[in-house]
Amino acid sequence: MIPLDDPMWESLQYGFGSASKIPPALRLIEKAIMENQPLDYEQTGDVWEICHDWSTYNSTYATLPHLTAICNKTTPENENRIFLLKFFGWATACLRLNKTPAAPELINTFEATIPFTRKLILQSLAAVEGPPHLRPLLGALAVCHGDAELGLVLYELYEGTFYCEKCKALIQPMNTSFNPFRDIESGASSNDAPN
Repeated sequence: MIPLDDPMWESLQYGFGSASKIPPALRLIEKAIMENQPLDYEQTGDVWEICHDWSTYNSTYATLPHLTAICNKTTPENENRIFLLKFFGWATACLRLNKTPAAPELINTFEATIPFTRKLILQSLAAVEGPPHLRPLLGALAVCHGDAELGLVLYELYEGTFYCEKCKALIQPMNTSFNPFRDIESGASSNDAPN
């Protein structure tokens, strides 16, 4: 991992230019984890820009191993950890699909982090009790097992809808308020199988 005080951060890029603002934001994230405080998304915003509008950068490879190390410092059910693991999966899926170029040492360090991140995701999956964390954590797990496309489908299901790549049709899960056949009072769909 690139140390947070390494001058290399200045030469890395993210959504808004030089990645020099990422190390201080990572320190704030670690502090929040260690003190069991909520994340301040405004103060740590530079970290989230390593995956800006689906775009990824060489700093994405450098930052994600730090997020894994931070997640390892807290319990599986910690909300900050779960958020960071979901973000790790999303950013990794975008890296895979974008085929983002970077120095081999950044890519190798990042790739070496994936198996351990999978273990952290599995621990957190065992600790959550379903929505809203289940699908995105399963998405992160799929991504960390090498299936970025499946991971993104699971993330999109979390948002309630996704698009078919072949026909570009909007696909809506049957038990959501987006389903026009859903009975609002019972929550059942006319397409649901009888019990």
